[in-house]
Amino acid sequence: MPTPLHPIPLRPLGLWEASCALNSRRTYGAGTMLIMAEGVGPLSKEAVHNAAKALFERHQILRCRLTEDDPIPEFVDDVRFSDLPLTMQSADSDREVVEIWEQMLHEQLPDMRRLWELRLVPTTDAKTWRLFLKTHHAIADGRSLASAMDQLLELAAAHIRSETLATSYIPLPAHSESRVAHPVDRDEFAASTAQSDKPEPITSWLLDCEADLASRRPRVAFRCLDVEASGRLRIRCHDEGVTVLEAVVGALSVVQARHATHAGGVIDTDFIVPIDMRRFFEPPSGHHEIQMGAYCVRVFLPEVTATDDPWNLARRFHDAFVPLLTESQLPPWNATAQDVLDGHDLWKDINGQYIHGFCPTNLGVLPSDMDHAPLVTNRVELTAAAQAGGFPVLMPLLSHKGVLRANFTWTEPLMADHTAHGWIDDIWEKVTSMAG
Repeated sequence: MPTPLHPIPLRPLGLWEASCALNSRRTYGAGTMLIMAEGVGPLSKEAVHNAAKALFERHQILRCRLTEDDPIPEFVDDVRFSDLPLTMQSADSDREVVEIWEQMLHEQLPDMRRLWELRLVPTTDAKTWRLFLKTHHAIADGRSLASAMDQLLELAAAHIRSETLATSYIPLPAHSESRVAHPVDRDEFAASTAQSDKPEPITSWLLDCEADLASRRPRVAFRCLDVEASGRLRIRCHDEGVTVLEAVVGALSVVQARHATHAGGVIDTDFIVPIDMRRFFEPPSGHHEIQMGAYCVRVFLPEVTATDDPWNLARRFHDAFVPLLTESQLPPWNATAQDVLDGHDLWKDINGQYIHGFCPTNLGVLPSDMDHAPLVTNRVELTAAAQAGGFPVLMPLLSHKGVLRANFTWTEPLMADHTAHGWIDDIWEKVTSMAG
């Protein structure tokens, strides 16, 4: 589709799109999403370039930038493919990959010029490649980011096989809040969330070191269970009547209580949990669509101790979580600029402490294994930046080829490196033990 010579804004951003834009502009890139696929096969820079161009032609949202308006920008379709960087560098060790990951999370996307970029990172012997796709959170959540990566690899494989690249056009979708079967307006949303607006305070969780936003950096650490352990965990979750996400929350809660030595052995905690709005879409979203379709709910878990059975905590969390998965809890379709501004502080640390607990989310089993001959994908990792510091650790989960993967993302120096790794080691030890 041709780009107009004098572009006209297409539409304003919806509530959660605008919230991501505001978080990014005011908290130094906190609206950044990043996915990495790692694999083998003849993936060259030329193949990635041609695949990215086809993806750019397929999705109008990838040709958009944001206007300067604050706090609710608009989408404008006038980005040129030549504006999008495709960089290439080599890395051999996991430490080098982590350094690249953290650098890409830290660097803010120039949202008034473009909203995504790519980086190809092969090993020096070219036997293994990693493809990084970085997007603004205003245009993608975890589900659509995984879809975009799968489409990229599919298009790259078609180029390698000398096939024609399919570029069927997908226009910019309406914002997610308006696509649900029964859109919620501001009055309905206020009534349904009136009780949750006055929550009981959670046990304090002090920062290791305060730092202004410009001085903060996102850090990441990866963990996984092998196929056998992942399978055992899923079977145990089924037997206990909980999901993998809820089981992991049980582990997080026990470890938090163990580390909260200042709390007298008992903590009241909460979780910020991203939810996919697409479950409520009517008609359903297309398989290839790229869109920010997530929102968050807050789930409380009071009176947790370090000796609690994590499976009991998982069931308690389930009982509190499931009732929130209704249309009445969806964000309003007609949110105002003030609504966006009011929600901004909910993501920042206040008075030297985190104001939320962990932020766990589970993408579940990826809809594709991302193998497209002659390319074979062995690993997929995904996360978002977390500079705002309102929660200590973001923990996306996903399952790829039977392997359960977790990406722990935290903000330094709010949480020091030794603190974070102490927590992560304890959490993953508990999750591993729950797998049996």
